[in-house]
Amino acid sequence: DEDPMVRGLALRAFCSLRVNNLVEYIPQPILVGLVDPSPYVRKTAAVCVLKLYHLAPQEVKNNDFVPKLLDAITDRDPLVVTNALCVLRELFTADGGLQLTKPMIIMLLKRFRDFDEWAQCSIMRLLAQWQPEQEDDVFEILNFLDGKLRHANSAVVMAVSQVFLCLTQSMPKVHSQVFKRVAAPLVTLMAGGDSGVSFCVLKHIKALCAQSSDSFAHDFRTFFPHVNDPDNLALLKMDVLTLLARPDNYMEIVDDLSSWALDHNRTLSKGAVNAISSIGTRVPDAVETVISRLSKFMELDRPVLVTDTLTAARDILRKVPGSGEAVLSQISNIIDMATDGPSQCALLWILGYCGERIESAPYILEKFAANFEACEDSVKLELLSAVFRLFFRRPAETRPALGSILSQATDDAGNVDVHDRALLYMRLLRENIGVARSVALSDSETMDAFAEEEDTELQDSLLSQFDTLAVVYEQPTSSFLKPIKVDGSQDVSFREERNAALGVHEASTSNSGAATNADSGDLLAFDDSTNGAAGDELVLQGQPQLPADVFKQAWKQLPETDKIVLRLVNQPDVQDLVDHMSNHGIKCMASGNQNGVIKCFFYAREMETGAVILTDTMCLLAQGQVQTTVKCESPAHAPQFRRLFSSLISQWAQ
Repeated sequence: DEDPMVRGLALRAFCSLRVNNLVEYIPQPILVGLVDPSPYVRKTAAVCVLKLYHLAPQEVKNNDFVPKLLDAITDRDPLVVTNALCVLRELFTADGGLQLTKPMIIMLLKRFRDFDEWAQCSIMRLLAQWQPEQEDDVFEILNFLDGKLRHANSAVVMAVSQVFLCLTQSMPKVHSQVFKRVAAPLVTLMAGGDSGVSFCVLKHIKALCAQSSDSFAHDFRTFFPHVNDPDNLALLKMDVLTLLARPDNYMEIVDDLSSWALDHNRTLSKGAVNAISSIGTRVPDAVETVISRLSKFMELDRPVLVTDTLTAARDILRKVPGSGEAVLSQISNIIDMATDGPSQCALLWILGYCGERIESAPYILEKFAANFEACEDSVKLELLSAVFRLFFRRPAETRPALGSILSQATDDAGNVDVHDRALLYMRLLRENIGVARSVALSDSETMDAFAEEEDTELQDSLLSQFDTLAVVYEQPTSSFLKPIKVDGSQDVSFREERNAALGVHEASTSNSGAATNADSGDLLAFDDSTNGAAGDELVLQGQPQLPADVFKQAWKQLPETDKIVLRLVNQPDVQDLVDHMSNHGIKCMASGNQNGVIKCFFYAREMETGAVILTDTMCLLAQGQVQTTVKCESPAHAPQFRRLFSSLISQWAQ
């Protein structure tokens, strides 16, 4: 059809038919679509290659779609380039991903402004995986993309930040400066976007603060929750504030969080109390202030706030055992408010570890012993540990409670854990009181940090997966994503096609491509001769000579190295084709026109080696196609000749 929209829609619909019996008919329309004059058809054909891969991976390999997609990266239409990159990235997933070469990067950056925001993000995701050999290349790319940090689109800002962080990982000093450089754009993006964007950006800021909170410390007021913030956004801001707390700003942060602790929204109130407690465990100078603030919360006649405060106070006492006198003095007054399992466990832990500083501790344990059967299993276990520990601190006062609790626990057949722990404690007391004492008081050393604060492996993992859902979920992608297995894909590898088309060896890295003028100078000092495809441009002799008998003999002996299928729109003249090719060093040995089929035999010679390149070109006017069989004396020239020949045919056919 002459309408490119019809051709593109027909191709998309045909390739969407997931019928195995039609697989053999799908590759040919895609091959034609990849060289269609219309960019809409070409970009559709690129996506159709991926559809074919999910239906029959081996067909993608058999029809040499990978070199054609790599050629599409140099297409003049940005959408075609974007689709080709996305398809190649998925095809190469099992082979280590799409490895960009320096010429490809130069070409993509040169045309960067031509792409829309979505395409720019796709390119930068690939750029973040590149590993340049020279630091100068890194600085050139950072300087080139620096202006994009002020982009209005949040996705572009996040993608640029990812490139900055990934490319400088092996440069510690520059990496620390990058944290400061991306801080201001991210804060601006967080403060000015809607709640959804702000939440995602804030998750990434939290991941950065875990590595270098100094970069955001001067903007801590920006993270104060607002009245109109959704609960999830306000809670996340509180978490970030705990990471930004410093000796010079913690008072202002605690004051703001204290106002939220008094909020009638239980979720925000609990989050604020926990954040205040976290500041006390992270900032040594803030311990007394935090303890004083928590004790004031306990004086209020608000059971929910008191129980949340009790749980938060336990964490400070675990981190700083000698502190908390103001909180401990309130324990006797809040016993009746601890009604749920978590708050009762926190209360019992405090009684067990700080009971010698609480006058009524043994008698509080007796109250729990009287209601032992009604307690939750977690409370029973905590009660056993508390009374066993306090017994060695205040034996005379705790002995009645210890005997009652051990008796009830050993008779409790409903929970094996409670029963076994009670038997363990009882046997320790019978056999060796000294060993029992060492067991009960063995973990009395001060805790330096909580495990979640020292999970550097997770923090490094999140930083390496910046601008992904891993940061939002705060989990590595392997924990929530499973690889999609395409039937038969395990038997199909595009490694050889990729390396051959890109001109790299198996042991080479992603930046080992063909040399360009950028290798010896400025990476972004582009010139018009730079080609984004792999390898140098094929240079042909202007006036090649090849006798007819030598042509015939070579045609019989040389193997077929490529098959080119292009779309023919107009009804061209055969002499125009011959003259057009001759002007570019491709001479015609013989030509003719019979029954609507124009047939030409072309030959060319490579400039340096004189290697022969032969073609059998047929223009099928009725079908609107140009089919060319290529035979090269040097197979390495096949991809380069394909690009040159396809370009010349496209110019002639239009």
